[in-house]
Amino acid sequence: MSGNRHPQAGRTLVGVQILTRGEWTERASAHAARVHAWTGPHLERRRRGERHPVHDFLFDYYNYSPAALARWHPGFGVGVADAPEYGVLTGYQQVEGVHTAVIRDKQ
Repeated sequence: MSGNRHPQAGRTLVGVQILTRGEWTERASAHAARVHAWTGPHLERRRRGERHPVHDFLFDYYNYSPAALARWHPGFGVGVADAPEYGVLTGYQQVEGVHTAVIRDKQ
């Protein structure tokens, strides 16, 4: 394997677009930067013990942590290669070294 190209890169695995580590980490970094525009000020206010009547309500009401919002997910139909960090997240499976999101049947 040369560089960070995955053997399956550019191909599909059961209808899944596969992103190399370089491709998906670039997307994840861009997502984190966009989300920081909202989470950064929220965290700074929280450190100072201040509240914002609208922005803090949204964090409280929807119960999403800034860290959860900053975490990028590839979504259905996209797999991430060389991504052991996705192996510990609920809702992902590994097939041939590629992690993909799965829908789990409720029983």
